[in-house]
Amino acid sequence: MLYSLEQVVTGRKAPICIQSDATVLDALHLMIGHHIGQLPVLAADGQVSGLISQQGILTTYFTANGKVALLDLPVSHCLDPVTTLTTDDDLMTAIELLRTRGRYALVILRESAPVAILTGKDMSYFFRSLFGGLLFLEQIEVILRDAIAAAFPSADARRAALVAAFGSSPADKSKPTRGERYLTFTDQIYLIQDNDNWPAFAPQFGPRDFFVSMMNQTRQVRNRIAHFNGRPDSLQLDTLRRMAAWLAGRPSLPAPDAAPAPDAAPVPDAAPAPGPTADAASRTSSLESLLAGRRPLVGVGRQATLREALQVMLENGFAQVPVLDQDGLLSGVLTLTAILRLYYHTEGAVDLFDLDVTHCLEPAVTVDVSDDLFRAVDSLATPRVSAVFVLAEGRPVGILTGKDMTAFFRALFEGIILVERVETILNEQISQAFPSEEALNAAAILAYGADRKDPSRPQRHPHRVSLADKMVLICEGHNWPLFEPALGPREAFMHLMERVRRVRNNVMHFRGDLGALERDALDQAYSWLLHRTQTPPPPAATGNHHGQQEPPPASGASPVGGNPYFMLMQRPLRTSVLT
Repeated sequence: MLYSLEQVVTGRKAPICIQSDATVLDALHLMIGHHIGQLPVLAADGQVSGLISQQGILTTYFTANGKVALLDLPVSHCLDPVTTLTTDDDLMTAIELLRTRGRYALVILRESAPVAILTGKDMSYFFRSLFGGLLFLEQIEVILRDAIAAAFPSADARRAALVAAFGSSPADKSKPTRGERYLTFTDQIYLIQDNDNWPAFAPQFGPRDFFVSMMNQTRQVRNRIAHFNGRPDSLQLDTLRRMAAWLAGRPSLPAPDAAPAPDAAPVPDAAPAPGPTADAASRTSSLESLLAGRRPLVGVGRQATLREALQVMLENGFAQVPVLDQDGLLSGVLTLTAILRLYYHTEGAVDLFDLDVTHCLEPAVTVDVSDDLFRAVDSLATPRVSAVFVLAEGRPVGILTGKDMTAFFRALFEGIILVERVETILNEQISQAFPSEEALNAAAILAYGADRKDPSRPQRHPHRVSLADKMVLICEGHNWPLFEPALGPREAFMHLMERVRRVRNNVMHFRGDLGALERDALDQAYSWLLHRTQTPPPPAATGNHHGQQEPPPASGASPVGGNPYFMLMQRPLRTSVLT
């Protein structure tokens, strides 16, 4: 398991609980005093028996038509069923449960004792801390891509820039050695900072020394993230944040007039050739794209009674609702918390149903539809903020809660999590097959060829390789027998992992959202790989595991033993949207 709930709850305070024989007044003392929306209810034996929540209390009040003295009721009269998980459970399980309508919190147990409560707000903040670096990287890469497209709008201009940066192809001096079809992130940086190309970018990215220094640091952090070589620390994340902000604040180059050259077929672990990327940055950062397709905002007028508003909220499962004036402008927000606070501080002496909503009106936290995702997440992370309203031309067009952001982050990062899980399993299989550096180097030489300067070492460092490189190493003819017991047949393994590689490239190079087929390909590949590798590992290789077979290839020669994966990498896949 890549992410357990233990990682999510580590460092959090233990939840405040209440005994099952306590009253609603006791519960409200704790909930209002500590600004929390729900409490685990413990039975006499210390086991969690249910959940007392704002929703449960007000549902009881509404059902009883306001004719019940809530404060004196035992909490058992307002008890909600509780959904529990353990600290050993998977992060994605928690996310899937929190997406369910009407489920607003999970109680996390360790050895049957509650150690945390997780809400949508908690999960969205965790996702932000876990994958915030990728969001910054997307902003950076999109800006670089657009700048290259603007500087070299025609195919001829782009080709000349590539030749200047990477040299001419030996076979055709008019063509570059690389980058005509695809550019990696590193290629983009080298293209921009090349001496001949730099004058075209100086107005946007100058001074050059600053750009080169910052982008080198960015590239190192990016490679660490993209190849799952550990999580960036706070300083590295700050580097990405500062670079994204600096690039976003620079003047843009004029938009290109000419259309870009058509894209070619994918190649391993590379980014597409530069071309216009209109609205590309909005995939993850624009609130407008986040709200697309959602149903219209439901609100109430200032003259509505609390009875009317509470009915709207309970019927729709809302914890808050916007209050609008006669012109449709946002006056404030009505929350379950505000209603309960009024009831609590008046000791239930006032019939809430007779009051209009302005008695519980609170200021609304707002963002503009043009703001980025980070501002909304940061606003939601603020204490006592349960919702953020999105405005367009001053009028509310949407609402974002922790539950919404959890669903969004899940859709955005589920693919990355599955790819990382696949790569983790492959890493484990390689380590089991080649437990010594000597054995691993021998396998890598067969897969990649020997280093020109030191034939005892492979051309590519086996600990710093891409997903495609790992596949090449595993599928190499002499290496494959060590993997066959767990990963065979080879054809099935190659086809499933090739789909993972192509989806991984789309995700890591920010080429749009995953479709249903792409997501299903990841799920199928991971499930297959997980079940296949749960059997005992095959015998490991030690030293030269190839015995008296043919020697490693000479520098520049084709790998010994043959590798059918090379052919699969280059051809379209009939049953995939990723060609």
